Amino acid sequence: NIGAILVAVNPYRDVNFVEGPQKGRSIVCSDSIQDYLHAVRTNSKKLPPHIFAVAARAFIQCKDNNLNQAVIISGDSGSGKTVTTKLVLKFLQAVSSEQEAKHTNLDERPSSIEEKIEHTNPILESFGNAKTMRNNNSSRFGKWMEILSDKGKIMGANIEQYLLEKSRVVAPGSGERNFHILYMVCAYVRENPDSWLAGLVEDKTVGYKVADYQEGTVRYLKAIKGEPCYVVDGWDDVKMMDRVLAGLDAIGMTNVREQIFSIVACILHPLRPFVPN
Repeated sequence: NIGAILVAVNPYRDVNFVEGPQKGRSIVCSDSIQDYLHAVRTNSKKLPPHIFAVAARAFIQCKDNNLNQAVIISGDSGSGKTVTTKLVLKFLQAVSSEQEAKHTNLDERPSSIEEKIEHTNPILESFGNAKTMRNNNSSRFGKWMEILSDKGKIMGANIEQYLLEKSRVVAPGSGERNFHILYMVCAYVRENPDSWLAGLVEDKTVGYKVADYQEGTVRYLKAIKGEPCYVVDGWDDVKMMDRVLAGLDAIGMTNVREQIFSIVACILHPLRPFVPN
């Protein structure tokens, strides 16, 4: 059966509720989660359409009726699919944490599965998203995410990616960027020259510094045609890199992060000058 269909338009700015109990507050504020959960449970029509209502219906069907649910989020580039997915996860994480709080001392529990799922977002965006002519944070891949729950409590998650735009690795367009992670590494090394990542990425034998990437030293990051784009409005490369490193630690990948970024370093240096011996 097909459930509720929500048509949403990306406003490209922050928007507040114009009616309802959260009037004047952000339409994605956490307090509105309980409002929509209650509204769906009581079949109330008083609240405006919202992605939280779609998520609430899916949650209730899973928890109360033990029925598998699917939320399909589709649209053109820049329509808001990535943010909408985050909001669905935000809702499910909030209500799941509530279920666990009833039986657990939150101050004593280890990092929860909800927190680990949240930590995957910056990792997936950094390695799979890029600036395009239409969208500063465009997903260049498809994503299928399965959330496994028991009586409303998230027990695990499985994320599969498909149709990754591999051509971008070798041919970013004019006015666009390659995948975010490549610029994030360079920016992080510039701000943290004594870090382990700088020691991994920088190489004195190549005759240039990755940290000076905005001066055109890293030839790989130059666009095939036109002027290269190094900075993106609304995307802080250094802060996102901090979130990626924290995310890798949170999901138990600390022991392989050097291998991951060794591959990133190899991609950054394919056009370096040949040095004999």
